[in-house]
Amino acid sequence: MNTLWKSGGPTDWHKALHSVDEAVRCTGKDRLQLLEEWFRTKLPKDLGARDPQPYLTREELVKLVDWKLTHGKWRPKLLEYAKDQDEKDVKEISEKALKALQGCVPGQRDKVQSALQTLTALKGVGPATASAVLAAACPHVPFMSDEALEAAVGKRDYTVKVYMSLVEALQNKAQQLNEQQQQQEEEVLQPVVAWTAGLVEQALWASAVLSRTAGTKSSKGGAAKRGAGSKAPAAGDGEAGEADAGDAGGGEEVGRGSGAGRVQATQRGKRATGSEAGGKGQRATPEEEGQGGVVARRSKRQK
Repeated sequence: MNTLWKSGGPTDWHKALHSVDEAVRCTGKDRLQLLEEWFRTKLPKDLGARDPQPYLTREELVKLVDWKLTHGKWRPKLLEYAKDQDEKDVKEISEKALKALQGCVPGQRDKVQSALQTLTALKGVGPATASAVLAAACPHVPFMSDEALEAAVGKRDYTVKVYMSLVEALQNKAQQLNEQQQQQEEEVLQPVVAWTAGLVEQALWASAVLSRTAGTKSSKGGAAKRGAGSKAPAAGDGEAGEADAGDAGGGEEVGRGSGAGRVQATQRGKRATGSEAGGKGQRATPEEEGQGGVVARRSKRQK
């Protein structure tokens, strides 16, 4: 259980948010840092530059899916779906979704749900991937990460219904943190964070990753001590292996932001109110393959 969600005050949340870069490094994925910089900084900027009709290109969709899979379970079929999409379909469907999201502020659940469901018409795009697109376009809409789901909802369930519960919970937490900040003396938190649901999700992710990393190091340290003079029990080796596998992508999502991306997200909030492809991937679930009826025109599969 993520203790930050239940007991953390503004200072704890502020610390967690500013430890995101450290958490990214702790995943041990160098490429993740590059993808995070793109997702948190460049993609939002590019989408904003296309106002009043923002849209996603096929190339951006492929990179976004790569970003998502780098964080969690590697399912190459999902990346193939993205590469096989028709450029026109991606542009038209994403444009329709982002148009539905425009002007979205906390509490407007209908806008978020409409945009999310529109994006799942693309083959290979489920609620989790669709949430990443929306998160890049609006700071009040969070990414559907495992860590946020477990903390705020209590389970990993990748459905539209559960995602909407996550949106509500994280938006409420952002409002609570902003109110608590105003009640504290200015010198306690510098600089003051303009909390949004997106920043709350990032803080939850960082807190969970660093907690897991600390637990892994502690487990390995204990095993090393037991191994002094004798071989460590097989069970100890297994536990350490499981921890490493989890850090490398055992969950649905593993990974989060850059300092520059968080600053930009904070600024957008004030204005508005990475791949480890080793081994064979798992078969995509129906939710991940998308729920709509638009099936991408199949182009020659890229190798």
